[in-house]
Amino acid sequence: MGRIAFLVYRAAMFLLLPVILIRYFLKAQFTSAYRDRLSERFGFIPDQMPTGMIWIHAVSVGEVNAAVPLITDLLQYQKRQVLVTCVTPTGSTQISRSLGAQVEHVYAPVDAGFVVRRFLKRLRPAMIVIMETELWPNLIHQSTSANIPVVFANMRLSDRTFAGASRIKQLSRYILKDASAFCVQTEEDGHRIVELGASQSKVSVTGNLKFDVIAPEGVSEKGKEIRDYLGGDGIQAIILGSSHDGEEAGFLDMLEKLKDDFPNVIGIIVPRHPERFDSVFEVTSRRGFSVVRKSQWGSQLPDRVDVILVDSMGELMEFYAASDIAVVGGSFVPVGGHNILEPLMVGTPLVYGPQMSNFRQISRLVLSAQAGCRVADMNDLSTIVAQLLKQSDFRKEMIHNGYRLLAENRGSVESTRQKLISFL
Repeated sequence: MGRIAFLVYRAAMFLLLPVILIRYFLKAQFTSAYRDRLSERFGFIPDQMPTGMIWIHAVSVGEVNAAVPLITDLLQYQKRQVLVTCVTPTGSTQISRSLGAQVEHVYAPVDAGFVVRRFLKRLRPAMIVIMETELWPNLIHQSTSANIPVVFANMRLSDRTFAGASRIKQLSRYILKDASAFCVQTEEDGHRIVELGASQSKVSVTGNLKFDVIAPEGVSEKGKEIRDYLGGDGIQAIILGSSHDGEEAGFLDMLEKLKDDFPNVIGIIVPRHPERFDSVFEVTSRRGFSVVRKSQWGSQLPDRVDVILVDSMGELMEFYAASDIAVVGGSFVPVGGHNILEPLMVGTPLVYGPQMSNFRQISRLVLSAQAGCRVADMNDLSTIVAQLLKQSDFRKEMIHNGYRLLAENRGSVESTRQKLISFL
């Protein structure tokens, strides 16, 4: 049954190629970066690209950030060339910002059989490392058939991912049986991947690589520059990072409630997806807020500014560092949350919502360490933010607890690296 399910998937992906191509063209109407290097997505690689590299696949920004300390470690200790692929333009930008010329980079090929074969034949990677949750049947099957080790690193299976894979368990079992190893974040992730068809002997709990991520060099200094530009000690800055549709409205409600007691409060909104920059600006303006886009900053801000819209990519950490309190988006709408460790890295008190299925273990650790606050919904946000603004000792304690939590949970890079090099 597993082979039949795989053959059905392979045929479906072949038939869907025109639809996939049209989808990229449609995305390009909103984000021009989707037009760039489109040929790479269909397995056409620049001639100068070397062969025999360690190929690390990280879908987008979050996976790229988690992979950076592992990649840096491999470059330092293994002296092997590394290829990093992703799917999104934002992920590509982050690879360039974080790793630059240290690695090779192209977009990952569409998961169609002949496209993947072309990609593998051209690059002949020494190993494939798949970050977190990506189960690409053709990529895994074609690689293992070519005797290329496939290792999953920092693997997690959220409720949604596990439920989806369980519905196609015959296919999951067929493609997972030949993978070389599964480096999972938690025991629960290990149990889930075994239930889907992985061999127990191939599963290792190596922890979460996100704890090994460190703030980029110079981020604190850049955060201070931003803070000084916004008004220094004369303001109180609250940031909503990685926001999704439905979250900005609640954040703006909070700002309105805070204005009476905190007249110098400034809101900072950083939408998760660049195609939403214009719509967020329009919504904020219609609400009567004086909003300034980051892309239009001049030598100084206007006299009255209520909201800063960060309509650029790759600056979230710097704006976290510039803020008094960080509200992490993706946690008030059903998308599973985003990385709540990032504010802790730059010493910014943390608040987030209840929708954290993708970061369940991290959320538990943060709450247990009293390194952040979780609220039930946007209605409770103004209460906890006001409390944090009034109590500097409360904020300082959270910052201290956050630094300690990060230090106590590092070490996943080393354990993951040891597992990877056993296949080289």
